[in-house]
Amino acid sequence: MKTRQEQIEYLKNLKDEDIDYSDAPEVTDFTNWQPNPFFKPVKVQLSAKIDKDILAWLKMHGEVSKFLNKVLREKMFEERHNLAQS
Repeated sequence: MKTRQEQIEYLKNLKDEDIDYSDAPEVTDFTNWQPNPFFKPVKVQLSAKIDKDILAWLKMHGEVSKFLNKVLREKMFEERHNLAQS
């Protein structure tokens, strides 16, 4: 039996073409993709300059960072969906 370190070294040196993917076929159909309901995104601090009218519009919708995250997440999902369709 190989030691843990020997196993790690073996895997580090393994070439992509030598990996057997037969039991894990490539996923090419994302039409039924759903976000993980248990996913909780990690928050990071960001400093950015935005136009005054954009900030006013964001503030109209309540908490700026919460609404901005919602808008950006919707756009991200839309983009992922469009990529999956192509």
